[in-house]
Amino acid sequence: MGFFKKSDFKLWGEVCVDRIAKELGLSERPPFRLEEGEGTLLCVTYIEVPFPRPATITIETYEGGLGQFPSVGEIHYSTGLRTSVREKIWFQRPKFCSSSAIVEALNANENLVERVRKFANSVERIDGRKLTLETSFEIVPEEGGTVLEALVLPTATGILGMGESLKAADFFAIADLLEYYLVSPEDIRSGANTSMWQCRTCSELVENDFDVCWNCQNPKGSNLMGSE
Repeated sequence: MGFFKKSDFKLWGEVCVDRIAKELGLSERPPFRLEEGEGTLLCVTYIEVPFPRPATITIETYEGGLGQFPSVGEIHYSTGLRTSVREKIWFQRPKFCSSSAIVEALNANENLVERVRKFANSVERIDGRKLTLETSFEIVPEEGGTVLEALVLPTATGILGMGESLKAADFFAIADLLEYYLVSPEDIRSGANTSMWQCRTCSELVENDFDVCWNCQNPKGSNLMGSE
């Protein structure tokens, strides 16, 4: 390992962009811009992801110790949802919270709750060191739509610095799940949202274009979401 200087901030910002592209399976870098940090903050990377859905990702990268790689700190994700909510919904372990009645349906889905719990984990161990952050996960009504906002930590993979998973694939998968489950019960009964089907075996959601579950390879059958 070498010694890393403030002047290296562009290099490490681009490493973050490449990591996001890899986690999302993108063939090229998405649009981004870099901002040099102050103190131990090496840089802030702002990424505009066009696929699999338009989203903004902001990543803070910090200087490592002597001879160590820089490390990722806070990651902020933001994307719009095609479904609408009237009141803010937030995740506070171990469940979704809101005065809205729709949280009952969200909390009844154990798969969704567990995925959000792991994604929004506030404590990660990196190279034996514990990093704690007051994370947030909110579904916010805005004029003309709904926005999903999340502030999280990376998931360590055993290497201090750039060995973390930035949780990009998890965020987009959760956004897809929420987009379906935020549909009102009336819309479900009327069949207004049948763009996905739910696997009978593992309960994962699968787009209608696919005849086999991506998770367990169970065939589609006739159980379209919203069907009796």
